[in-house]
Amino acid sequence: MQEQEAENGPSWEALKTAADASYHAGDWKAAASGYKAAMVACDEPDHAAKLASNLAQAFVQLEQWDEGCNAATAATILAPDWEKAWYRLGTAHLGRGAADEAATAFRRGLKLKPNNRQLREGLQKALAAGSGGSTGTSVANGTSENHSQQQQQQQQQQQQQAPAAAAAEAAAAKGKAQPSPSRGSFGGASPPTPESSDPGAAVTEAENSAAAAEAAEAAAPPPPLADSARQLAEAQKGLGNDAYKLGRYEEATRCFSAALQLCPDTPVYLGNRAAAYLMGKRYTDAAQDCLRAVQLDPAYVKGYARAAKAEMLMGHWQRAEELYRQGVQLDASLQQELVACQIVERKVTAGQEALAAGDCQRAFVLADAACRGSIPPAEPAVRLKVEALIGSGRHAEAVAEARNMTLGGDPQAPEVLALRSRALYLCGNMPMAQQLFQQALRRDPDCVPAQRGLKRLRAVTGGKERGNAAFSAGRYSEAHEQYSASLAADPDLKTAFMAQVVCNRAAAAAKLGRHDESLSDAELAIELDASYAKAYVRRSQAHQELQNYEAAIRDLEKVAEMEENYPGLGEMLRQARLALKKSKRIDYYAILELDQGADEDQIKKAYRKAALKHHPDKANEEDREAAEKQFKMVGEAFAVLSDPAQRRKYDSGWNLEEIQQGFSNDGGGRGCRGGGGMAFDEDELFAQMFASRMGGNSSRGFPGGGGYGFAGGGGGGGGFRPF
Repeated sequence: MQEQEAENGPSWEALKTAADASYHAGDWKAAASGYKAAMVACDEPDHAAKLASNLAQAFVQLEQWDEGCNAATAATILAPDWEKAWYRLGTAHLGRGAADEAATAFRRGLKLKPNNRQLREGLQKALAAGSGGSTGTSVANGTSENHSQQQQQQQQQQQQQAPAAAAAEAAAAKGKAQPSPSRGSFGGASPPTPESSDPGAAVTEAENSAAAAEAAEAAAPPPPLADSARQLAEAQKGLGNDAYKLGRYEEATRCFSAALQLCPDTPVYLGNRAAAYLMGKRYTDAAQDCLRAVQLDPAYVKGYARAAKAEMLMGHWQRAEELYRQGVQLDASLQQELVACQIVERKVTAGQEALAAGDCQRAFVLADAACRGSIPPAEPAVRLKVEALIGSGRHAEAVAEARNMTLGGDPQAPEVLALRSRALYLCGNMPMAQQLFQQALRRDPDCVPAQRGLKRLRAVTGGKERGNAAFSAGRYSEAHEQYSASLAADPDLKTAFMAQVVCNRAAAAAKLGRHDESLSDAELAIELDASYAKAYVRRSQAHQELQNYEAAIRDLEKVAEMEENYPGLGEMLRQARLALKKSKRIDYYAILELDQGADEDQIKKAYRKAALKHHPDKANEEDREAAEKQFKMVGEAFAVLSDPAQRRKYDSGWNLEEIQQGFSNDGGGRGCRGGGGMAFDEDELFAQMFASRMGGNSSRGFPGGGGYGFAGGGGGGGGFRPF
């Protein structure tokens, strides 16, 4: 029920509660309005009958007797076995001075509940009013001449009205065959029933009258409603008008249809139902009702006007103009509607020409103006607007507008479903697009737009699905091919769905070591969908592989702005910042030509090789300075990587200065200098590594060279020289 209130306004229960409160507060007008609205909102016959009864009582309090009769009549149609409905009808008839009709209504109620005091009192009042105030024994016994004549007249009237009454009751039974409402209270806080006068001795007379009435009814068929079928139909028409004003066009249609069941050949009822059909976009039905109405009454102007509008809304311009011209002959004011129809036609035609020429913006402007030229908008105008939005790349707007599309009033027409599916496809909503394409083909297997659209959709989605399966199985080359096939199936499709496909291809390229391609695909995915966080992550990963660390960090920071809780984002940012920090220090592994997993022996061998290669004594004078710098780097690299503690810190991102500071703070750094930093001697390291190969302890210089000695050495060089 809450769902119903959210879509269609307050429920009938809520409306009834408010009306009850107004009634008890003595605000009869507000109560009547509330009960009327509740009736329109209520689809349950038994509850609707009670609401109609309350509405009748409110009208009685307002002394609006005719409206009370109409409401009470509706209650008797909805619940013919409910005695209270007949009491309400009798009371309303008494108020408008129709004593005979009141008596008939009270008798119908007494037949259902013979001992009901209110009905007996009502009948007594009706009989008294009908006989000019006499309540003598002859009236009580049903033997007066006037009463006999009235009975004869009523019997004749019953014979004449029997077909209409039968039709009325059949109509009521057809749509309202439900258990009759309970005979007790009105459920919840019901409005008070009218107070009865003190019965006294008059009760006996009423009992006699009731007995006489029952005896007469036993000898003849039960009397039908005194109200004619026309009055019952008018009651339904009134309910339909109220529903129409509230925008409940389906409910209005049901009410007008009920009126037509009672009086089938009534042009006004046909015209009213046509108006409800128009607002419900049932244009073909509206045109048929109007044409039937003007056949019955060629002077019925509204019939021509509404038939013409129905044809115009379907885009049958010529037929619409013909009908308008026929109506103009009866009412010149229809000329304005004819001109409006022609304006809509011209705008739609001009918009279609603009769309064919590729001017989607102009087509949209003309279509929008055409849509505002009628209520509801003409079908060709709505279709043109959707096509113009699609052509302009405004796919989300096209999806919203496509919900208003119909063809011949049918929102499920295959052509309509196909265009709606295309709008969804262009928005990237592949599951819904596929569902509607298939629905269109079920209705018309030969619908070409649906056939082509579904084939293209399956090619696009199939490539992605096959690519995902290959990627999950580790077949990255195959996955890359399938993603490429998906993209090639519709190169013009620029949607979030295709951004996912491109991003997946970037992941496959990265697995294949093709990081430049991965970077390009990630950038294309961002171009297709700037809100796609995973595309920024892919681009960041590609940047890191290409050592563009600052760009990688920027992408991850962008992801943090978009999705603060993106899975693993914190660790990715930490690793990227660490990589940037590492990139700004000396790469000791590269100096020694090692990978990061090298063991101790490999480090020593690499050092010996690099030290021999870059030793300054092997360089000529021009290259000596560069060799000295490189030799120093070789020594630094070996000093750090050969020490497990220092290497762990280096691998975790520390630079040499931090490592030196760490040793100083720990107090355990070997060779510490006055500033607390770690010191090492390249010559000493070199001498230690090559001591067993230098040919004796007295001279620790480079083999064959006498110009580059070491501290404590006896060679003929310049002694110890730190770098």
